[in-house]
Amino acid sequence: ITISPDLQLEANVDLLADDMTGLKINAERADSVNDITVSLSHVNIEELCSVFPYLPRMSGFLGGDFHVIRQQGSFSASGALEISRFHYGTYDMGDFNTELVFLPEAADSYHLNALVSCDGQSVAEMDGLYTDSLDGRVDAQVMLNRFPCRLLNAFLPQDGSLALDGQATGEVSMTGP
Repeated sequence: ITISPDLQLEANVDLLADDMTGLKINAERADSVNDITVSLSHVNIEELCSVFPYLPRMSGFLGGDFHVIRQQGSFSASGALEISRFHYGTYDMGDFNTELVFLPEAADSYHLNALVSCDGQSVAEMDGLYTDSLDGRVDAQVMLNRFPCRLLNAFLPQDGSLALDGQATGEVSMTGP
């Protein structure tokens, strides 16, 4: 990995463990463009959480790809993240997939978009605009599409005294720095 004085990154890293946990970082520099790709595979969340003392107990496997392009003072980013067999404490949350996009819209603003699915069903979407010139202002809408309320049970007492079921649908607007 090489970082030049003008903060351009060049990298060719390919790490693979015996248990198939992997990390790849590829970054190329061409003129004023810096093209960076980071890939994770089969990262054991339980082992990762054991390294950080104040994280809650979680388990599952994490994988994904992130792609960033830096070009003449702006950048775009996209990525996909997958968590399989995710457990929060002892509660089985299922499998999650997320897709993220951060693209230049105008000179000082970026389009934001995120999609979240659980067990193969789309459950949430965020769409909005980030404006850099206004101290980092975000104007976005989050839409819940048949969000499974059972996922919230992981944060409720596990003695059976309180449990949620069904699906939530709705929209939330976020605006501010």
